[in-house]
Amino acid sequence: MVLGKIIGVFALVFIGFGANKLGWLPADASKYISKIVINIAAPCVVISSMSVQELSKGDLKTLLILIGIGAVQYLFSIGISFLSVRIMRIDEENKGIFRNFLIFTNNGFMGFPVALAIFGAKGMFYMVLVNCLNLTITFTLGVQNLKRRDRSTSNGTGRGRRIVKFVLDPPILSMLLGFVLLFAQVRLPVAVMDVLDAVGSMMAPLAMMVIGLQLTSSKPRAVMTNHKLIIMCAIRLLVIPGLLFLMLLPFYHYHLITGIEIGVVTLSAMLPCATVSAVLAEEYGRNARLAAEGIFLSTLFSMLTIPVAGVFLSML
Repeated sequence: MVLGKIIGVFALVFIGFGANKLGWLPADASKYISKIVINIAAPCVVISSMSVQELSKGDLKTLLILIGIGAVQYLFSIGISFLSVRIMRIDEENKGIFRNFLIFTNNGFMGFPVALAIFGAKGMFYMVLVNCLNLTITFTLGVQNLKRRDRSTSNGTGRGRRIVKFVLDPPILSMLLGFVLLFAQVRLPVAVMDVLDAVGSMMAPLAMMVIGLQLTSSKPRAVMTNHKLIIMCAIRLLVIPGLLFLMLLPFYHYHLITGIEIGVVTLSAMLPCATVSAVLAEEYGRNARLAAEGIFLSTLFSMLTIPVAGVFLSML
């Protein structure tokens, strides 16, 4: 049952890929569809999923536990990223890209629909909470990993503008609104919820089709010969989530965290590299092609690892 749902989600990747090869969608359509997913569909899903959650004292405790576990996940990933870059002897120009590969995962595009398929609405809600940390760290540490060390551009005015732009970004704004609705326990009108659900339902198919479109512009042969990228994928998809799962297992064994909590956090840790890594690399003048190749390879391998792990995690 779960395996069928996951395979169904991943089948959408090949629809996007096929649509490009048949000439129905150009490759550059992905940047426009991405804007719809990130700025319209995903915020609707976030607001909808957070506004319908009942928040008792026990739920508040669960929320804080989940955010704490998510923080552990990212601290662990950050440590592994710095250690891996040093061991693999990545050159200075590409260190930031490889760190971002190992820290940030594709929570928005892939994490939401896969969590929904495996764990249902509650799992989707939990993934939204984990993604709050992911977005916050992406646009802070992720940017710092790629910025060139030029102090002349780091003035207070520029920093203030970046903060305002960050807060007004639709995904961030929707999460802030979602938390207000959640903690205030405000229920939106049925008509509003119908619109949010209808628009939000586009997120999963469009997001996975975007990945298919992005894969059409990659060169598999060149990527497959890059042994450092292959090692990075093994660390991203197997080592980090595997070690994290073993770290959290005693807490699950002693009923300090639930199966769905450990499942969502482990799933978040084993998703492929975040697609925003390539966008940030382009924005800050780094090797965007390398970033795209890492996303391609990790996404390709994740089609094997996530369905298998998803079946296992759903049994917790």
